Amino acid sequence: MAALGFPYYAPPEQSSSRFYSFYVRLPAGERESAQAKLSVAAVIPEGAKPADPSVGAVILPWITSYPVPASDITAEGGKFSFVPGDNAKPGFDVQDGKLVPRPLQGGKLVLDPGDVRAVRLERPVVVDPQGYVIDVGVRPRDRWLEVAMWCLVLLVVGWNVASLVAGWRARRA
Repeated sequence: MAALGFPYYAPPEQSSSRFYSFYVRLPAGERESAQAKLSVAAVIPEGAKPADPSVGAVILPWITSYPVPASDITAEGGKFSFVPGDNAKPGFDVQDGKLVPRPLQGGKLVLDPGDVRAVRLERPVVVDPQGYVIDVGVRPRDRWLEVAMWCLVLLVVGWNVASLVAGWRARRA
């Protein structure tokens, strides 16, 4: 990984013994050349199949999303801060030419505005429980598969009930 010449981070604990994950801060234009360098350096065992995913290397883009209520985001000193969710990954910072996990400051994640790629406001969908849902352009004849599936379910339920009744009668006899 160091031969790539970019800051990287190797997690101390790997989630799989077959696959190793590394986080590398690669410029978008360098991904193909880094992939080629890793593929050349990969040690491929004898008899390995080319389509075996456990052989070789692959570079995947990594983006982190932080779903938080807008009221929980604060702006301090030109930076955004918020309390991330339980499973949120804090991302990484470059320090001394190395990639290090971004520390939480007082339990909050602090981000520069330049690190934020997009902000999206999601409003919950509210459906009136007393209302109707109308499928535009759907006709009753388009639902024949659902009717057939319900008939199949009823057939299986009927078969099970009949076998229970037959077994109960056989025990009583």
